[in-house]
Amino acid sequence: MEKRGPIQKAVCQLIERAEDEESQHRYRAAEIQYRSALAIYEEHFGKEAEEVGVILNDLAWVCKAQGKYTEAEVLFRRSVGILEKTEGSEHPDVANVLKNLSALKQTQGAHKEAETLGRRALHILNQVMDQQQDSEVPALDSENAAAIQQIHQQTLTELGTALRSQGRYSEAELFCKKALLEAEQAFGSNHPEFANNLVSLGVLYKYWGKYDQAESLYQQARRIVEQALSEEHQLFACVLYNLAGLNHARARYTEAEPLCRRALELREKALGPHHPDVAVYIGTLAAILEGLEKYNEAATLYRRALSLLETTFGPEHPDVALNLSNLGVVMYSRGNYEEAERLYQRALKMRIKLLGSEHPQVATTLHNLATLYSAQDRVAEAESLYQRALVIEKKKAHVVFQGLI
Repeated sequence: MEKRGPIQKAVCQLIERAEDEESQHRYRAAEIQYRSALAIYEEHFGKEAEEVGVILNDLAWVCKAQGKYTEAEVLFRRSVGILEKTEGSEHPDVANVLKNLSALKQTQGAHKEAETLGRRALHILNQVMDQQQDSEVPALDSENAAAIQQIHQQTLTELGTALRSQGRYSEAELFCKKALLEAEQAFGSNHPEFANNLVSLGVLYKYWGKYDQAESLYQQARRIVEQALSEEHQLFACVLYNLAGLNHARARYTEAEPLCRRALELREKALGPHHPDVAVYIGTLAAILEGLEKYNEAATLYRRALSLLETTFGPEHPDVALNLSNLGVVMYSRGNYEEAERLYQRALKMRIKLLGSEHPQVATTLHNLATLYSAQDRVAEAESLYQRALVIEKKKAHVVFQGLI
């Protein structure tokens, strides 16, 4: 086997170029550089080498950023397999890839699997950090210790998101608050990473119906991002998007519209018009326009979002269900009851299958369908659905019924 020195130097140059492209959101260009680095490693060191496992994680991440989720999952899982063999199943590098795979599964709507992966990653990281308290274990250098701490904080955030998506808000809050505290300790209270965690906690509070707390966190994040980054940065787009969503939840549609349009503009500029993240932003703008009774434009945007989401995820995904349900609301508002019922029924079946029968979003669709039946004088059917929704609502702290969830 060839010496690693010259090869490492060549690959490091490729990786540096890839990281530079990635930092500027030129993900396709970054992917090309990572693939070149991967090819060199595989040729010289073999396909099961430790270096290959590391590069596969980086390559998977930029594939995920481009919405290539199926390919990203294959790469992440291959990375985990190699690193478990070369570094051991309890190594922090394994935990890092598991954390990234958890984030991918969350994006794909597999919230329970995302939780399982996140908990496994957290277990590994906790073990590593606990071992550092043992005087007989060699201490990590400051760079590696800081890296492990950051992965730990990010894993907490991912777990909070996975739990929030399952409607387990109290559990999610514990993880989000812990992640926020760790981000503040590691980076300070004026750093973008701290702002990102403020947004994550704010999203939880928005879903939980704690709107004042969510707004305070979003505004704090906005101030940090405006000072630390440019207004073209994707974190700024994220903050604007979540402020728009919060205004929607509060029925402040006029305030929400310009925020969401600007966020969508930034997202589309960075990712292109066909990315699934862009589809999510389009669906949110549609929900806001629906609130403004701009039903024709809202319906057009919902259908565009559905087309993009179904192309990426297939016909069954939580975001597909969300847009089906919201399009159903538009059809109901336009008096097209038959189409509204079809959309609600499809969304309901999908949400029960993907999220479980007691998820708040199931209650949302039950309530919307009951409202439709009530308008059609189908009193018995409406009452039955209202009661099912009420049972779920009583088990959860809060459910937002109409429109965007």
